[in-house]
Amino acid sequence: MKKSETSMSRRSPGKSYGELVQLWQNQPYSPDLDETSFQHLVPNTPTLTISPCITWVFDLRTKKYVFVSSNIQRLLGYEPKEWMQGGMKFAKDRVHPEDATHLWKLMRQVWEFLLALPTNDRQEYRFNCDYRLQKANGTYARLLEQNTILQTDNQGSVRYLLGVCTDITDWKKTEGLTASVISPQNETCLVCTSTSTEESSPFEALLSKREKEVLKLIADGYSSKIIADMLSISFHTVNTHRQKIIEKTNVPNTGSLIQFAFNHKLI
Repeated sequence: MKKSETSMSRRSPGKSYGELVQLWQNQPYSPDLDETSFQHLVPNTPTLTISPCITWVFDLRTKKYVFVSSNIQRLLGYEPKEWMQGGMKFAKDRVHPEDATHLWKLMRQVWEFLLALPTNDRQEYRFNCDYRLQKANGTYARLLEQNTILQTDNQGSVRYLLGVCTDITDWKKTEGLTASVISPQNETCLVCTSTSTEESSPFEALLSKREKEVLKLIADGYSSKIIADMLSISFHTVNTHRQKIIEKTNVPNTGSLIQFAFNHKLI
């Protein structure tokens, strides 16, 4: 067993799960978003019944499934109301014990990345993970879970997720788990795996390759003019990169940016 797997196996799945839920609870939710405001966003179509993918809407604030497609009974053997009544705990208790710690750790990395984004950018991102889940008959299926932020409240806090689950048991036989966050708009991608030897910074995927180059040179003490000459770009472009980096990392100034970069292993 690898060192990283040994250390993770000693870590309580409950602690990893608790850290994930804490990220959700720490959002400054707006009090004016009621429990039914998501309903107009849920498609009312019979294809959800015959689809090979399970679809749900999950409320982060209450940790409840407020919609689950009826085909979950055909695909996993559960009634939709079991998931809606049991909420996140019902799903959590059915994750394979060997996957639990890895899954919650990976999802914590995903959510640290998402919640570090400017609130207006979050809905551009899609995030995915795979894990084994116990079916109603006691056997396990490996699922690919794909999520989209369905709705944020007036303060930008993520409230509802649209999730789609596909059985990939016959596609993937390896035991390692993978989670990813992707934005087609700005071509950023964060990939985390349960077999990586060290935990990468979830903030690394925030920056483009060029922004990382500029950030390193800023940290090395070079001025914008010298950076422009070194990279063969304009002074204006360097300052634009500098401003975007500050906005993406949500720091007040260049000094704080350098400290942030060192603390989160961006340079």
